Amino acid sequence: MPNITKEKADNANKIVKSLTSTSWGKQKETLIATYKAIVQPILEYASPVWSPIISVTNRDRQQTTQNTALRMATGCTSDTNIQHLHAETKVLPLLNHLNLHASNFYLNTLLPNHPLHHLNFNNSDPRKMKDTIFANTEYHAGISSITNTTNITNEVIKQYLKINHTKTVEDYLNSQTINELIGIKPPDINPSEKSLPRDIRRTLSQSRTNKSPFLYSYLNKINPQIYSSPNCPICKTETHTFKHLFSCSYITSNLNPLDLWDEPVAVAELLQQWKDAMAAAGGGSGTPV
Repeated sequence: MPNITKEKADNANKIVKSLTSTSWGKQKETLIATYKAIVQPILEYASPVWSPIISVTNRDRQQTTQNTALRMATGCTSDTNIQHLHAETKVLPLLNHLNLHASNFYLNTLLPNHPLHHLNFNNSDPRKMKDTIFANTEYHAGISSITNTTNITNEVIKQYLKINHTKTVEDYLNSQTINELIGIKPPDINPSEKSLPRDIRRTLSQSRTNKSPFLYSYLNKINPQIYSSPNCPICKTETHTFKHLFSCSYITSNLNPLDLWDEPVAVAELLQQWKDAMAAAGGGSGTPV
């Protein structure tokens, strides 16, 4: 069954891919909405039933399908940190989202008129079996204050569903590690980035993880035979990283790496200066691959 699910989801991912041309492709938000509409429902169909007992191996295989969709939406390289993909797209990792779904489903079963309400009172099966959401307290986290289910109402459930969602998102955000480029956890991207063309946003997304064909340091790493030096093609001395793009003595700027998030339009203008300078220096067209 997991193999069939993954195959269907991978096929649906081809629709997302068809919309991702660098020049005329759809914007990141449209691609993520497409993923959520046609791929994610396949991956998570009936998940409250199977997610508590699925093997780590099968869940990780499904996560790779989501990773593929997020890479296509952002234009990030294949070696991009997975956390970066989720930060750029504001999509929860599959494990977190499955747990949220299962926990919310359990909440709804607390309503006395729910068809599965009676399962909350079943005794444990004497056989050694994996726990469902009704016996696994992992899915009851944050809702332990509900001690009396007799008079529970729809309004109470709605309130706890919101609390559950907020807690899941906050827990994930708190678990994120720092971004090496800026030395802190990645902040939200300024909405002004949405005004930029897809190819520019693609490079900005790559920039925020310091992995992009725009950089000679990256090109040298993946193909040292063609790109023999990782150094800047203009100053020739410093390693060509995104930090260097903000500090090169030949192209002055008041911007800093954090502006990749805070001032994406201004950084896009700086990147255009670099493309022109690299082309003039004989370092190629300066156009990201």
